[in-house]
Amino acid sequence: MDLNKVLVVYKRSTYDLYHNEEYDKNVKKMINEGHVAVKTLKDSHNTHQMTVDAIIEELSMKGIHLDVIFRGDLKPIENYDLVITTGGDGTVLETSKYTKTIPILGVNSDPKGSVGFFTGANKDNFVQVLDNILNNKIEITDINRIQLYLNDEKIKEISLNDILITHSIPAATSRYIIKYNGQEEAHRSSGIWVSTAAGSTGAIRSAGGVSLEVTDDKFQYFVREFFDRGSKNYHLLKGFFSDIDSFEIISQMRLGRIYIDGPYFDYHFTIGDVLKFKKSEYPLKLVGFDHTKREKFIKK
Repeated sequence: MDLNKVLVVYKRSTYDLYHNEEYDKNVKKMINEGHVAVKTLKDSHNTHQMTVDAIIEELSMKGIHLDVIFRGDLKPIENYDLVITTGGDGTVLETSKYTKTIPILGVNSDPKGSVGFFTGANKDNFVQVLDNILNNKIEITDINRIQLYLNDEKIKEISLNDILITHSIPAATSRYIIKYNGQEEAHRSSGIWVSTAAGSTGAIRSAGGVSLEVTDDKFQYFVREFFDRGSKNYHLLKGFFSDIDSFEIISQMRLGRIYIDGPYFDYHFTIGDVLKFKKSEYPLKLVGFDHTKREKFIKK
């Protein structure tokens, strides 16, 4: 792969955020005192920063033009040959919202504190991975994503991992109608997860869902903490759907919410709103994805 221009996306470490005066001074005090709740933050920060510095240094030594940006300042990414994220899966997820066709190499900046399923490198092997990229000796995996439509309007963020549909107040009941290939049920629960195959090892698995092969074309849904009201006549509590299926959720909540790949991308989902799910025409191109690491986790 020719790398004429690379974008390096970094996260700010938790230590960096809370050690800054603009954040909670009590947390800064606990960090300085080595409190048990935050004592690992500084070490993690140092490890993260060394990884960022090593990436920039190696790209510069190879004469590759690079730009560096904080992930909170991201805008749609264009005119780059490769995006390199430094952090964990969260940084890959957030960055993926801003690219449609440009490949991403995730670098796990703190392997001790992050699983990093989506990352293809770390500080120790980055040089070798970069050489493999330059010599076309590394795999690029297409990861299916979900395109959402809210009231038939395309939502700009494409989901790589999962979507949570729930009440905006965690303690409140989520009320919605789920429609699947002509079947229809009104539910009361704590919400519903919908995930890609890539996201099936995350929250939906913890809730009781099934882990899928990362390249699987199926999507999965799973209702959380369902209230059956004494009836057993419910059939749409979990399952799979593909792009040829009709799958939608209709809100019966005044304060419903849609969360896409975590807490940072969310939309109001009020009474009568309709959310539809389709396979995106833009799979994420993930560089150096380690299938074996994920398979080992699934088998645990």
